[in-house]
Amino acid sequence: MAGLLRDSDKLRLQVFAVCALAGIALAIALPLVFDGIGYSESSVMLAAPIVALGVCEMVLGRSWVRLAVSAAVCVVLLVPGWMYGAAAAMLLFGAQGCAVVSDLMQRRWALSVLDSAESQCVRPEPTRTDRVVSFVFDLPRDLDTRNMKIRGSIRRESIPWRQIAESMLPMLVLMLLVWVVIASIMGSRHTLPQVMVPVLVISLYAAAVTMPLGVFASMDARAETAGRTLRLSEGMARTTLRMAVPAAVAVVIVILVAQTGTAEILAIAASAVFCVLLRTGAALLYGTAGEPEFVSDAYAEWSRTHPADLYSGLDGRGSEKGMGDGVPGTPRRPADFCYGFQK
Repeated sequence: MAGLLRDSDKLRLQVFAVCALAGIALAIALPLVFDGIGYSESSVMLAAPIVALGVCEMVLGRSWVRLAVSAAVCVVLLVPGWMYGAAAAMLLFGAQGCAVVSDLMQRRWALSVLDSAESQCVRPEPTRTDRVVSFVFDLPRDLDTRNMKIRGSIRRESIPWRQIAESMLPMLVLMLLVWVVIASIMGSRHTLPQVMVPVLVISLYAAAVTMPLGVFASMDARAETAGRTLRLSEGMARTTLRMAVPAAVAVVIVILVAQTGTAEILAIAASAVFCVLLRTGAALLYGTAGEPEFVSDAYAEWSRTHPADLYSGLDGRGSEKGMGDGVPGTPRRPADFCYGFQK
């Protein structure tokens, strides 16, 4: 299924690509040029793409006050140490950048995910995408998911704190795996800046790549069958909770066994706080601007090929006839889509 990328998104993708190449080049070159800089410190340059997207979005949206205040805070925090200024930039500009990355990913892949969730029950053999979607959203193989529905618009009268909290679960599970690596590999041989900078950069990307999963709750994506409704957001919550428990236990065990140093433990705690603040800020920014527009665009594209009723316009397996409702342009679903599994 085609994505929903707009012409304006090309500029955002170009900014991300250019800054990603520049950030990688600087992260490699700085330790080679300057003796006092190691790769752990230069890894801060890898945050450039998301931070730059945040700055670009503020400029395009003419959010001059927020841009000036964020820049001033970053400059002030450079005084006690460059790490504090970098962390502030990743938080203040990175939150907006995460919202942009989430919007781009959703417009490119959200409808494809819905199409995979809807179609996998009629395929003789599930594709790799089907298996990933089935695992992430905990879709039973025997569940008839052909009647997939989504919400046409969203209008909120208050901040959906519960939805924001639930949407953080995939990010925290991913970070638990990162913390296991930190606790087991780094041990107690590093200073706080050496550990903190790479962890914050990883946290920034973890928030960006997992944030799009929250849109399925906003869209209320669900498979409706006789007497049962399965929401994708609820299935994703079950999957992440199953993964979170053993991952959290693994973090505790590794910290105790590997005798993890104070710097590593502080980095883990700081990254947890950073992730929550970053993800909350990104959700608030995106929920008031880009998300309602995306949900409307997704529903318009989805409705072009999906009638209100799964079998509307179908009569038997191979024939198609009008519904007799007198409404021109009634959408039709191809018969081979509904009955492809039985061919």
